[in-house]
Amino acid sequence: MSGAWTLSKAQATYRIEASVLNQEGESVPGAEVAAWRQRGRESSAGELQYVCADDHGHVDLMLSPGVYVLRAKAESLGYPDPSFLLSSDGGKFPRIEVTDHNLTGVRVVLGPRGGVLEARVSDKTTGLPLRGSKLTIADVHRPEAFVEVFTNELGEARFTVPNKKLRVTVSAPGYISWKAAPETDMITLGNGEHRRLVFELEPSQSGRTD
Repeated sequence: MSGAWTLSKAQATYRIEASVLNQEGESVPGAEVAAWRQRGRESSAGELQYVCADDHGHVDLMLSPGVYVLRAKAESLGYPDPSFLLSSDGGKFPRIEVTDHNLTGVRVVLGPRGGVLEARVSDKTTGLPLRGSKLTIADVHRPEAFVEVFTNELGEARFTVPNKKLRVTVSAPGYISWKAAPETDMITLGNGEHRRLVFELEPSQSGRTD
């Protein structure tokens, strides 16, 4: 009997009622929340299932017993995905322990509001879009914190970035890379700002891209 009880206990799920807030304590409608399961000193994202908050920033999660960290994003509004090192700072993502009962009143606080960066990359000679071009978006003060985004068949890419000074580098096979100048080409987006950048890469006669 005890073995059967243990099995049912492990399979049980409990409701976690959480609210998603911004830095000013206001609710963020439509934010997406996911639970990262913690295993010892490590965390496992696994197949993250994001749950969308309602019009009041409230969300219900059904979790089995264990320890989790709740993280949230609202990319269309300028709040980036904190699973990337580039945008992992500034938020307050609670660590919760699910045991044998429901939890209420959990608060998830998003980091500072950034913006949405859109880019188009094309061949400078022909004007044709360059599919698969790589945009490297890096924190000016922490170069190890960066993401790589690739353009689609239209040569376009889109990424929600944090509110900090960023440097963008663009490269494509067979083309000379575009590198941001140390001071003049830094980018900072905030308050949900959208910015579109256009890059025209020159073919490299030698086949080198540096």
